[in-house]
Amino acid sequence: MAKKPSLTSADRITADAVLELSQLYSSNELRSVQSKFTGTARAIRELTDSRSLQGRIGEKLSLEQRQLLKDAAQLIDSINDNITHAKERKKRAEDTKSAWRKQRQKEAHRLIEQAFPLPHETLEQKLEILRLAMALNLLSLYLGFMSKQGFHRDLREGATEFPRNGFWTQPKWRLNQLTSHRRAMLEEIQQGITGELHNLSVQEQLDGLQPQIAIARQSVLDDPMAIETLRIWSDALSAGEASEVQP
Repeated sequence: MAKKPSLTSADRITADAVLELSQLYSSNELRSVQSKFTGTARAIRELTDSRSLQGRIGEKLSLEQRQLLKDAAQLIDSINDNITHAKERKKRAEDTKSAWRKQRQKEAHRLIEQAFPLPHETLEQKLEILRLAMALNLLSLYLGFMSKQGFHRDLREGATEFPRNGFWTQPKWRLNQLTSHRRAMLEEIQQGITGELHNLSVQEQLDGLQPQIAIARQSVLDDPMAIETLRIWSDALSAGEASEVQP
């Protein structure tokens, strides 16, 4: 004869079952559930504890009702034990995943610094930053939410306008604009190649991205709007360099 399952043991709610049901939830969310069940079991037990006010109220219940409350608290404990085990396993998995992602980000930063050093000392180096910005925009990897016209208008304003608040000179403002673009672009590329796309490594994703950038860069070199934006920047940067060397 099969043994009758205990009503105070949640045999079907195993740690594995909790993990499967909580795939879209974090360990912190499981901890919140665990805390709520702990509080629920405590509140139920207080009705059976004659030393508290809740227990004195619970004394008005029948023995069967008081036993039912004790059984309910025990059942919640059984559930909570497996929630606790599931939470701990999920937390370990999250920590492992977090360490893996940090390592990928560190590797991506190193690879991008090597692939895109982007110095900004000479005129040509500064224009190359703009060419890369345009290529990445064309690929929707940098400021991809902007229209082509809006993107180029924004770039051109960086060359021709600056805050007249006494803090910035126009050459310093232009350099600030370029270095801001440089920093933001590299961050976008890094974010792009640290994703978990088809289980590809960071290096493999970068290797796949670079030919796309090369093609987009060539398109930029042939695009009249991009040519005009580069001309505006070249003239502005050249004029700024000339003004700085004047006595």
